[in-house]
Amino acid sequence: MKTTEKHSIFFHISFTILCIIVLLLPIPATTGWRMFFLVLVYNVSLPIVAQVWDHDRWMDIFLFVLPVSILQVVPDWFLSKVLGVLVFPQDGFYKFGTVSAYMAGLWTIPLFIIVYVATRFEKRYPEANPISKYLLAGGTAFVIFFLSEEFMRLIPVWYAQNVSMIGHTAIYVLFPEFILGIFATFAYFHTEHKPFRTKLLWAIPTMSVYLGALSFSYLFVEGVWKV
Repeated sequence: MKTTEKHSIFFHISFTILCIIVLLLPIPATTGWRMFFLVLVYNVSLPIVAQVWDHDRWMDIFLFVLPVSILQVVPDWFLSKVLGVLVFPQDGFYKFGTVSAYMAGLWTIPLFIIVYVATRFEKRYPEANPISKYLLAGGTAFVIFFLSEEFMRLIPVWYAQNVSMIGHTAIYVLFPEFILGIFATFAYFHTEHKPFRTKLLWAIPTMSVYLGALSFSYLFVEGVWKV
């Protein structure tokens, strides 16, 4: 296992432990402020650690997924405000419309992991079919987001309503989240080691593809299929 992989595992395990402590700590802080603190810690510590450990790839990925994460507020807003199928309960923190404001940084976490896994796969298996890394990214996204849908309702950060579900996960989001993993990875590889403005330009279509996939999937799963 390469040093970057060991560091990544150590970093994310440490962050997971911090999450458990912060969320369970018996202090007079609302769920929203706890989540904001954790999101802030991740988004500040990741680039710092990347610099300290000299992982240029980490920083390069972060500079792409951060603007994507910020833009992901738009699909969340669409689902919660327009379709009314996603709920961000009152958690004591500020909101962008109907979306908890810390969501602008929360998406950074899964997106970084998804893209990072794909880059490591490409590095380890350069002879593999180029499509493989995208399928891996999509599969990783599917697993991460499925678990997130199940877990986040317990805090609670968000929960689905008025839609078909598997457990507590809305069926219509599974395909778009798979697509998001693929396209985010595709977009990153087209912006790797390029100026930040290039990453910003690719962040917009990444969000748009996800929003379009959500609309398409919702139409067929909740409209055509249900009928």
